[in-house]
Amino acid sequence: MFNLSDRVRETSLTEGSGSVTMHDTYGGFQSFASGVGDGNQTFYAIENNVRFEIGLGTFNDGVLSRDLIFTSTDPSGNKINLDGVSTVFCTYPATHSVFINPDGNVSGLLPRYSGIAYPDGLVQTRSFIGSGNAGNVAYWSDENTIGGDDTFIWDSSDNTLHIDGNLAVSGSIKDAQFYSSSAGSLFHAYIDNSNNDIVALHITDESDPTWKLGLKPFSTAFADAPTNGYVYGDIDSIGNVVDTSNYYLMNYTNGFFVRHRGTTLLSIDRNNGINIYNNSSVEVPLAINAAIGQSSNLQNFNNSTGTTLFSVDKNGALVFNTQIANSSAPNKSLFYSSDSDKLVFKDKNGSIHELY
Repeated sequence: MFNLSDRVRETSLTEGSGSVTMHDTYGGFQSFASGVGDGNQTFYAIENNVRFEIGLGTFNDGVLSRDLIFTSTDPSGNKINLDGVSTVFCTYPATHSVFINPDGNVSGLLPRYSGIAYPDGLVQTRSFIGSGNAGNVAYWSDENTIGGDDTFIWDSSDNTLHIDGNLAVSGSIKDAQFYSSSAGSLFHAYIDNSNNDIVALHITDESDPTWKLGLKPFSTAFADAPTNGYVYGDIDSIGNVVDTSNYYLMNYTNGFFVRHRGTTLLSIDRNNGINIYNNSSVEVPLAINAAIGQSSNLQNFNNSTGTTLFSVDKNGALVFNTQIANSSAPNKSLFYSSDSDKLVFKDKNGSIHELY
């Protein structure tokens, strides 16, 4: 530990260039034992006749070691050889002094003046200057300068960080969280052009929230949700929406359905099967197009075990893969009879008519 005290002054009878043993104090002055304390370093000065020495020493049990010499009357700046009675006292070396220079600035003398030590143990070894306006987020514009400008602003009124420019991220962003205290968009992203449509991620404030990621008209308000070209979901549904007339979605209640230009084209659910709707009287509702070199059937109709009951082969021929007893076939049906081994028609009265 370093210690420096006022009015520390003693005599010594030590001779030579070794450690100094204290002899007696001066009236009105402290001893090194009481002013510096055992085991502590201090700045000292020694006067010996016309010779002097200023340095850093360590005091312990009545003896001051001469650890580092700052200046002395020795031609080489080393320790002086003591002879007779010497006066030893605490001093404030000019080489280690802090002062206000002629320009009114706090300074010190080089090369000893190398930094500022703070009570928390940190040391500042270089100066810095700064500039900026209220709200500017500070950053190092070079190794000595803290800067700030209006492209990087913290707004304390709504706890918002504004960046006017590009944000570059090198590497991955991990464990990032976007959150809000109320329903609304968690972020806005857009190209600054004449269109200014915004890509937004919006979420509602509910126990089972609905989220939407897509486009909405330009607005600085974060409350509005995307209205076009968005994907969305909630606890039991998910879908893609072009606009209110064109979308598809799947949910727990209604299954899957597709809507185009305000008309439902397709609906699928486990209880009602597949339904295809055609809004044009001159167009085919469902077309099955074969591949080039089609080798398998165009269509199979199977039972619950996967057995094919009826099929359309690659050339469009109707194939009755399973025979049915006349008594098992419903009225008004066409089937391959197991009774006559022929294709038959059973009319509405239950009469059987062989077709050939």
